[in-house]
Amino acid sequence: MVEFDVLAVGERRLQAFFDDFPARLDARLYAAMERIAGRLLSAVEAAEPQRTGALRSETTSFVTKTAAAITAGVAVEAPAGDKAAHGKAAALEYGAHRSATVAEHWAIRANFWGRYSAPRAVLIEEYRRRVEIGEERYLRGPFAALRGTILADIEAAVGQAANAPP
Repeated sequence: MVEFDVLAVGERRLQAFFDDFPARLDARLYAAMERIAGRLLSAVEAAEPQRTGALRSETTSFVTKTAAAITAGVAVEAPAGDKAAHGKAAALEYGAHRSATVAEHWAIRANFWGRYSAPRAVLIEEYRRRVEIGEERYLRGPFAALRGTILADIEAAVGQAANAPP
């Protein structure tokens, strides 16, 4: 084992710089992540498919800070009681190509074998149908497009923290 001492001019100043560095870095990174989350949310909302507006109302951005990391992102938050909301959002993001069972149900019909008649309630038996939903990439697409800008923002935050006076 090799031991050595380093003597630097302004040793106290150097010590103060390294003591304060984690807090400076943390503050700069958190601010950068808030800007990134806002930019991502705007890009995702612009790319989201909009038929009813429900998906846009459920899309939120977040910044999370733990002891090990500061993360930013955009997520679809399901409203309380809607267990299928995440599945619907995932089907739009990744696409869906499978068979689904449609449960037996009652419906009002006024057209039978191509002829109009008075509306009547009819029982529709359970059947299977093919679900074909195209991949929209409304979450992954904007992130991929902004990846370079996001990395530049993070590098700038680290540089500012490293170059800031203690």
